[in-house]
Amino acid sequence: GPTSRNSPILDADIVERRTLTLQISGFPGAPPPNPLLLTPFGFYISNRPYTPGRRDQRVVVGTAQEWRVENPTSVAHGFHVHINSFVVASFLSLQTGRALPLAQRYWADTVYLPPFTAVTLRLRSVEWEGTAVAHCHLLQHEEQGMMLAVDFVRNASVVESPPTEGQRQEEEAMG
Repeated sequence: GPTSRNSPILDADIVERRTLTLQISGFPGAPPPNPLLLTPFGFYISNRPYTPGRRDQRVVVGTAQEWRVENPTSVAHGFHVHINSFVVASFLSLQTGRALPLAQRYWADTVYLPPFTAVTLRLRSVEWEGTAVAHCHLLQHEEQGMMLAVDFVRNASVVESPPTEGQRQEEEAMG
């Protein structure tokens, strides 16, 4: 029968694993500030600022994925996925490499990431198709680029559209 959105997501259910890194310029490994914004900071997910029209991730409807979301900064972030809730499976200290206490796994659509932590999320797309965003839930961070577009597709062979000329110029300006 159909799988409930809130049914357990087991190791065997996972078809893809990915890592997303929340970044602020000035921290190790982060790009410099975005020259297109009038701010001394740049806000990114995995070295890329949000660009309207670009698709950053793809989730095939009916499958389960595991996302490790890293916060290597001294600033806390709330990570939110539109349309699709997820299981908060574990937390890790990026400073010690040790697991952090989690009384039990739980369903959420937003998770708090303290400084220098990583969280493992499991999500299963059941029926919705289209494009949604995942982003830092701090408005200043989200609005200045700490967001990505996720395509929820039925067909795994759907490919990402090539970037527009404006998107290529923005990425070249970022270095």
